[in-house]
Amino acid sequence: MATLREYLNAKIKAKGSSVSAEKAKASKYKSIAAAKKAGALYYTDKSGKVMAAVYASDLSKPLSASLRPKARPRSKTASQPKVKTSMLDSPKMFAPSRSPVDQLVKDTKKAIKPSASARREEALRKAVENPGNAAAKKALEKFGPLTAVERAKIRAAEKKKNK
Repeated sequence: MATLREYLNAKIKAKGSSVSAEKAKASKYKSIAAAKKAGALYYTDKSGKVMAAVYASDLSKPLSASLRPKARPRSKTASQPKVKTSMLDSPKMFAPSRSPVDQLVKDTKKAIKPSASARREEALRKAVENPGNAAAKKALEKFGPLTAVERAKIRAAEKKKNK
């Protein structure tokens, strides 16, 4: 059983039309029967509203065209003959070994990367340097380079103290 949307989309696709083009034709028909007879998908009711020209029995019928896209055809490559391999043909055996220089370069890159706190301080410094960011400058003067959670804890403690 198809939904109304699935049914209409399938019919519109089968016609090679669009929803707006089909709805534009609705003003010509004043009943479902007249629209069905002419092959239209929409009609205009008594109040001037555009309605779908579909009976409940139409929705219970299976759709002729599926909305699901067709699967791509599989590639037609010739099947390769199975070849038995031994331990000598192992890929690990022929893989290039890591040199100590490669490991040293990798470790150096890790050492050069700044820590999270250093990155946070750098971002804070950039934010404060932006013109018109007086709020960030004031917060830095009052609290120092703290995280948002730490600043919130300090403000909560100050509120308790002031009460």
